[in-house]
Amino acid sequence: ASCSVDKSVKFWDTRQRKKAAISLDDAHDTDVNVISWNTIDDHLLASGCDDGTLKVWDLRSVKDAGGAAQPAAKFEYHSKAITSVEWHPQE
Repeated sequence: ASCSVDKSVKFWDTRQRKKAAISLDDAHDTDVNVISWNTIDDHLLASGCDDGTLKVWDLRSVKDAGGAAQPAAKFEYHSKAITSVEWHPQE
């Protein structure tokens, strides 16, 4: 997976070199700075952006919805950019 200043989160299949397998073009309203896979549930990805929003994406629902997926959770508690994200090791 990757994130970008164009507000997107992309999921890649290494067998397809030219384009992302799934692209969430407007995953956030501002630049997406960081992503982190959950180490226990490999379907969950967290993303953080410049406006302080953190979103959790469930890859199963992202696949079903194509590029129009909604996050599994959205947190708007920070007033500054999120530049680092890490899952709790047991969750």
